[in-house]
Amino acid sequence: MCLLGQFYAFDQFNRKYGVLNTKGKYEVTAPWQAGLSNGAAVGEIIGLFINGIISERIGYRKTVMLSLVWLTAFIFLFVFAHNIIYLQVAEIRE
Repeated sequence: MCLLGQFYAFDQFNRKYGVLNTKGKYEVTAPWQAGLSNGAAVGEIIGLFINGIISERIGYRKTVMLSLVWLTAFIFLFVFAHNIIYLQVAEIRE
């Protein structure tokens, strides 16, 4: 959750997900930075809510195993995110 905020300083990250500004440098715009940073918190709230419901229905152990499979599957969204929209979806889903 904290790692993505550090990527805004890297030129490679800005070239891939940012836009060209008036100074001729690439940058991720402020609305996208806020959205990506807050997307993790939104995903946590949604995940905790769903986790409580599923945990009551199928049990704690099965919920943990299902959550780990879910997490592993959605880490691939970060790896293969072609644009900033996929990156936002990965932040919310994880």
